[in-house]
Amino acid sequence: MIVETVLTEKCKYWWPKYEDPKLIEIASQGDFYKKVRDSIREKGIVNPLMGIQEGEFVRVKLGNNRLIAARELGITEVPMIMLNNENEWKIYKKNYDFQPGDIEYNEGANNNAPT
Repeated sequence: MIVETVLTEKCKYWWPKYEDPKLIEIASQGDFYKKVRDSIREKGIVNPLMGIQEGEFVRVKLGNNRLIAARELGITEVPMIMLNNENEWKIYKKNYDFQPGDIEYNEGANNNAPT
């Protein structure tokens, strides 16, 4: 597993339609998003995002809410697990706890990702 720091301006959302600012505005109104944003404001980005290199950009497979929040909060760099293909994220997903409002890294998992 490779974790890199990626500029938020070099990140693209998994579904290209989410590049539409109107959809980002709608997504940022949800309760889950607000919990993610508030957690990042308080603790920073604890869990790396996961993405695939596409030329000069990184397509974010997992962590789109964190990317939206980072951009809203003025965070210019995010930690990113670089995937080799679009299915590799399934290997790492089991090491995360995705309970709403609790985006802490699962410390009981055996992995090398930063906390």
